[in-house]
Amino acid sequence: MTADCNGCLLSHRSSPSVARTFLRLALSTLLLLGTLASTAFAQTCDFVPIGATTQTGVAGSSVGFVLQGQTACAATITGTLAVTSDTTGGATVGPTPFTATLDTDFNFVVNLGSLPGGTGTIIAVCTSGGCTGAQIAYTFNTANNYVYTPTTPTTIVSNVLSSFTIGTNLQRNGVPGTLSTVFTNVTLGSTIATVAPNGAGTATQTVGFTSAGARLLRGTISCPVLFADPACNATAPVDYNVTVEAVGVTRVSPAAQPATAGVPLTLTARLAGTTTTAPDGSTLLWNVAQPPGGDGAMTGTTTTVGGNSSSTFTATVPGTYTVTAQTTCTFCGPTSTTFTVTIAAVLRTLTVTSGNAQTAPTGSTLPAPLVATAQDNGVNAPGILVNWAATGGATPSAASSLTNAAGQASINVTLGPTPGPVTVTGTRADDGTAIAIFTVNGTLTRT
Repeated sequence: MTADCNGCLLSHRSSPSVARTFLRLALSTLLLLGTLASTAFAQTCDFVPIGATTQTGVAGSSVGFVLQGQTACAATITGTLAVTSDTTGGATVGPTPFTATLDTDFNFVVNLGSLPGGTGTIIAVCTSGGCTGAQIAYTFNTANNYVYTPTTPTTIVSNVLSSFTIGTNLQRNGVPGTLSTVFTNVTLGSTIATVAPNGAGTATQTVGFTSAGARLLRGTISCPVLFADPACNATAPVDYNVTVEAVGVTRVSPAAQPATAGVPLTLTARLAGTTTTAPDGSTLLWNVAQPPGGDGAMTGTTTTVGGNSSSTFTATVPGTYTVTAQTTCTFCGPTSTTFTVTIAAVLRTLTVTSGNAQTAPTGSTLPAPLVATAQDNGVNAPGILVNWAATGGATPSAASSLTNAAGQASINVTLGPTPGPVTVTGTRADDGTAIAIFTVNGTLTRT
């Protein structure tokens, strides 16, 4: 019991010393934490950009930037703005020098130069207010200028046998562009071709269609993908409105024609659309369906010029001939046209024109020649051979003679020694039934 009591007294006397020790430790800790907090929460003046530090605008326009003085700066700060590099052709910045209010946006403007595709740098420097010497760098750009125009008509009428060319020209920042053009068939949603430009920036593509109808074709710049250029992507495409006409064979010459045996007849057919023609050199084939015993034939050009093809028909045998002009184009329509040519039988005649019923002494020559006219179907026939014969001992000056341009053949006749009527006969060599008969008279000469 004595031991327990001594322990209690010892413990009671030690309590104030422990408390003092604990208090000193607590105060030291608080002092340390205060020092750390003071260090951690010390404030500075911040000179910072607000928003983007890179801006792009059209050449000759302006772009804006924003900065602030923040946190522990003075109520106002001052600074300067300067263009430190520029390929836009004379960029300026302002206002400078400037004064900005704490924690308030300060806006400044860069007036871009006149050259597209340029770039430059602005340096903003704090000169007072707690941020002296701090700098912010800004970048400005002028957008590339794309001029994209057609080099061919944008409204096109063609046909299924013809091709046509579409073209574009690209100028980038005033010089020929090097980006390709993608030509597409918007109507079908398909790509026609991607064409690189020539040295002048021009890209062309030849196009043809074998079916008729309307189509929308388009040329679009093939803009960069890895380094996208908004100005390129915003450039309008070039559209071509195309009408493709069907092509067919039609008649130019009348459908039905009479013809003279042995006389050439020119027939013309056309290979064309409504307003367009087939390319020169397109083929039309000509053939003849014969009547019984017919001898019709076609000669001459079988290719087109200005859409037309002409061929020459001849026949000597009377009858009705069917002439066909046909294209080799399998997607045209109509693919052929026909002509009906009728060769009538030729009525050949030889009639007395002058010199008939003359009288002259026997043994003398008639005062005037005998003249006969040859005609074919009522038309004077030149170059016809006429054979001559006479009775009563009379003698023609020649056995035969040819008709002239008027279809006339003439002959002189010398009477024989016997007086009385004399018959002189002219007969066409090409038709023995065509005869002209003259009657003249010889009188006895008395001495």
